[in-house]
Amino acid sequence: MRPIAQALLLLVAASPAAALEGIAYRGDARSLEGDTVLYTEHHVLRQEAGVPVERFVVYRCPDGNAFARKHVRYGEPPYAPQFDQQDARFGYQEGFSRGKIAGSIYVRRSSDAPREEDSISLGESLVVDAGFDEFVRAQWDRLQAGKAVPLRFVVPSRLAAYGFKVRKVGEEQLFGDSVSNFQLAVSGLLGWFADPIDVSYRNSDRRLTRFAGLSNIRRTPEENLSVRIEFPPSQEQALDEDTWKAAQETPIGACQLGG
Repeated sequence: MRPIAQALLLLVAASPAAALEGIAYRGDARSLEGDTVLYTEHHVLRQEAGVPVERFVVYRCPDGNAFARKHVRYGEPPYAPQFDQQDARFGYQEGFSRGKIAGSIYVRRSSDAPREEDSISLGESLVVDAGFDEFVRAQWDRLQAGKAVPLRFVVPSRLAAYGFKVRKVGEEQLFGDSVSNFQLAVSGLLGWFADPIDVSYRNSDRRLTRFAGLSNIRRTPEENLSVRIEFPPSQEQALDEDTWKAAQETPIGACQLGG
């Protein structure tokens, strides 16, 4: 090999992964009452001109093995994205896809269960999965003014969307930053039977820093975990090609959650 060509190959091999517009961050999920880590969430979010385009989330057991993955594909509006999630522990799958006038929800509760599917009407108040972050950002001024903002939140395991309201309940310091605390609660009589979800967003960039409530990870094929997940700034970094590729290609398999 000629010296110049060899030098170029060595330079490419030594070069850091190319940067993508976006962010990678991690959160540890613990029970609402304790400090033992049950699992970790590893998010990679790709953006274009500050607008979310695509997200992968890899869920790992405390031993580091990945057991679940979610793929989110944003569009317009960004708070009703398409997504697919699979959990290798049970063969559980769920997701949502958009059409022109309606969406489709599906769930498969275990590897030997049939796929269940139903349609759902779209609309400006329909919120899906990670699109809740974008809904909060879009409604930030109304929430800061003390308004209770209604929405329809998709629950794939029920093949339905339920009426919720989100409202600001206070502010505090978290990880050295000022955050706004919001509460997501079911509207109407169902609210008597469902616990609210509490979330905190940094005031500086409106980024999620804490979640407390019913998660999308299941204890059993029929029961979701209630957790507290914190996303400290120390676990954030700029997105690069290697991290993005790893999120897509990391194999998932059965492993033991903590607790």
